[in-house]
Amino acid sequence: MKKILAVLALLVFAATLYAIGPAFPYSVALGWTDSTTPNTTGQNVYRAPYASGSCGTYAVLTAGANIAPTLTTFTDTTVVPGASYCYATSALEGTAESALAISSSNPVLIPPAPQTGVTAVVQ
Repeated sequence: MKKILAVLALLVFAATLYAIGPAFPYSVALGWTDSTTPNTTGQNVYRAPYASGSCGTYAVLTAGANIAPTLTTFTDTTVVPGASYCYATSALEGTAESALAISSSNPVLIPPAPQTGVTAVVQ
């Protein structure tokens, strides 16, 4: 019986140490195929709120504005727990901007924030 309790306590400790689910605060890691637009000088990353089954108005993410033309990843660290988002990218050529390339994996659902102050007692 003591051995079973010790294993259970170890599992509870491991579950606490290696939390189940994504790490908080949340972020969204995006990836896409390199632009085929010739003479690309940069890219923009856009985000729109998702509600009622559709994407809202896209706005460029400040941290994702005019990123390097060869970059194919971006991490959005400004997400709000419990929100849902759609993402898109565009290619820049000087001051001209391509149409938005909408991600086919929309929407991205952000989980609610984890509870705090929860305690557990192993008996």
